[in-house]
Amino acid sequence: NVCVVGMGTGDDFGLAYPEVIQGVQRHDLHHGSAQNQAFLDAIHAVTRLQVDAIASAAQQLAAAPDIGGGSVLDNTVIVFIGDNGTYFSLTSRLNGQDVVGGKGKTIDTGTHVPMIVHWPGAIEPGGVSESLVDLSDFLPTLADAAGLDVPEDWAVDGISFADELRGGESSPRDYIYCWYQRNGVRATASQHARTAHLKLYADGRLFNTLQDPNEATPINPAMLNEDDRAAYTMLRDAL
Repeated sequence: NVCVVGMGTGDDFGLAYPEVIQGVQRHDLHHGSAQNQAFLDAIHAVTRLQVDAIASAAQQLAAAPDIGGGSVLDNTVIVFIGDNGTYFSLTSRLNGQDVVGGKGKTIDTGTHVPMIVHWPGAIEPGGVSESLVDLSDFLPTLADAAGLDVPEDWAVDGISFADELRGGESSPRDYIYCWYQRNGVRATASQHARTAHLKLYADGRLFNTLQDPNEATPINPAMLNEDDRAAYTMLRDAL
């Protein structure tokens, strides 16, 4: 089983979040200023509603008996993941440091999001992975978890990381490719390929995202060590 809990903010925003503070519009809720207390109160209210919705879904699954015994929750994969970073007007705290949101940008604060997977009997609780995961990986991963094969003629780009979830080998993904067009403006579109710490843009800019997360200073490929030169070549070929 796969549990999907939608938390989007579409046209029916009022139906999804009836308790949000009056006068705070859907768009402003996610793009407003962190200095405005009304926005902060609304964000906190929505966060509570989201957490309650997830808890409610889990409780319903736990109460429903499964065909093979136990509850439906015992045989369900639940994935919680962000779609992008927070807006730049919001500053969060991570590991004791301030992190300014990067939504709409290709830097890590815009594209590197948290993911939590709950899979009873398969995942060891409390585990942490450093593997690269792309959203295209979810189709083959969930199919793998359900014991299904993805048809070869679908030619999917994703790579299953179900084996790692089961406690096996790490995900085989060596890099992530991204083509991004903000707000449909083709003139500002960009593409890059990245490993866990090197990011190469199609225009030739190369960054070490661990040392320079805001991508302020491009690095010279000629200065890379042997391992990073091999990674650079792989990224260049991917582009």
